[in-house]
Amino acid sequence: MKSEVTAERYAQALLEVAEGHALGESILEQIDRFRQAAAGYPALSRFLGSPRVPEEKKEALIGRIFEGEAKKVMIHFVRLLLRKGRIDYLEDILALYPKLHDAKRGVLKGTLTTVHPLDPEVLARLKSKLEAEVGRTLELTYLENPEILGGFVFSTGTTLIDASVQRQLDELGERLRALPVA
Repeated sequence: MKSEVTAERYAQALLEVAEGHALGESILEQIDRFRQAAAGYPALSRFLGSPRVPEEKKEALIGRIFEGEAKKVMIHFVRLLLRKGRIDYLEDILALYPKLHDAKRGVLKGTLTTVHPLDPEVLARLKSKLEAEVGRTLELTYLENPEILGGFVFSTGTTLIDASVQRQLDELGERLRALPVA
């Protein structure tokens, strides 16, 4: 629990600095870039956290990972984590930042699953109704799944709206099985 609170505080601080420099989106890009580098070099976390590796080598590596206008902010941020002995929180911080960034913008990410692609007009109406339901702007990822038979399934981290034909058939089957047989 303590580590979650610490990671959230640092992620919030990074967001505030990024917003103060109008770099919120650029920081998101740098986070993706760092994650790609970490995926290609699994020992990166151990390297950064190792007390045997000199600070200069760690900072040089960080300087090669980040680029663009947000580079300075990210390098200073990672240096701060190194100096404060909080580098072990880096992955958690970088995972939290996009969520905090979206929340600040009033955006909720979700997934909309349908049997086949929807007509743009139908999709716009459905998205509008879902936004009214959740009270936030949605950024949707669209998936196709023929197993739902029809309708849609909408999900976020905390919300599930299953309006699929498959769910309705499952519920009907359960009600029929619950009826007494004469």
